[in-house]
Amino acid sequence: MKVAGLSDQLAPPVAALSWIEPDHPEAGGTGHTIRACSNAGIPVVF
Repeated sequence: MKVAGLSDQLAPPVAALSWIEPDHPEAGGTGHTIRACSNAGIPVVF
């Protein structure tokens, strides 16, 4: 829901701001969210 939104109740974000572990930028839940944002065309700012 935080990436795709929820129908008319929760709009999808226009951008995502994330802190990443420099050695493992796509690890864990943050990495999953980054990939989901990229797949949805939502810009990600590190």
